[in-house]
Amino acid sequence: MAKNSKLGVLGPQYTYSDFAADRYSSKCFKKYYASIWEIFDAIKKGEVEKGIVPIENSIHGTVRETFDALFKSDLKILMQLSLPIHHCIAVLKGTKKKDIVKFISHQQALSQSQKYLRKNFPKAEQIGFSSTGKAIEAMRKRKSGKAAVICSEDAAKKHGLRIVAKSIEDQKGNKTWFAVLGKEKVKVQPKNARTSIAFHFKKDHPGTLFSVFKAFNDAKVNMTKIESRPTLPKWGDYIFFLDFEGDQSKPKIAKLLKSVEKKVALLKNFGSYNLK
Repeated sequence: MAKNSKLGVLGPQYTYSDFAADRYSSKCFKKYYASIWEIFDAIKKGEVEKGIVPIENSIHGTVRETFDALFKSDLKILMQLSLPIHHCIAVLKGTKKKDIVKFISHQQALSQSQKYLRKNFPKAEQIGFSSTGKAIEAMRKRKSGKAAVICSEDAAKKHGLRIVAKSIEDQKGNKTWFAVLGKEKVKVQPKNARTSIAFHFKKDHPGTLFSVFKAFNDAKVNMTKIESRPTLPKWGDYIFFLDFEGDQSKPKIAKLLKSVEKKVALLKNFGSYNLK
């Protein structure tokens, strides 16, 4: 990424998205936003050239806000990168572990730590925030001695919080994938190229989804993920998100995409990219 170019990041500082942005590029100027939707809007308006958002967690699956925003935008996925996720419990200085009656964090962080929380704090309240960073800000501002935040150890140390428990995530191999977004297509390396699409059907009838799967089977292209999301306003209609191996600039993949387009009512192509 070019030096001094702007990257939209889910803020404030020291969120997992912030750390993922550092892994993506140390040369960019980070501009922080309060929500995933705001990052999409910022790229669309030209406030930033690119943005980075969480897209999937190894424990609790896809980030719905990202998928919904992707489908409603014309942005492309330029890269996906993973970040190991380790949660800790952090409190204000002077607060003891036994004093905690409330946990605040991003909903994903709360969900990824449920086994630990149910076992050790079964009666504690849980409140979701737009980011772990926002939760930390709220706790420091209110100076609540009965609240604890779930965040990364780095974030806790940067904010001067006291860590009372480490590695509380339900699975020790926990990681989150982040998507780098932009308006332009990128040139990808063929070794680990991925392409992401979304589609839905005009009318649901037996064999519609199978016809798409058959196209991939016939082309001998490996699908790596399939996800469905309900559409509005009609209940029962679904959007299907699909990731597969290959680069859309290659004739084989281009031919496959044309075949799929003929079988669906709407096909959205989020682009080809590499994994990091």
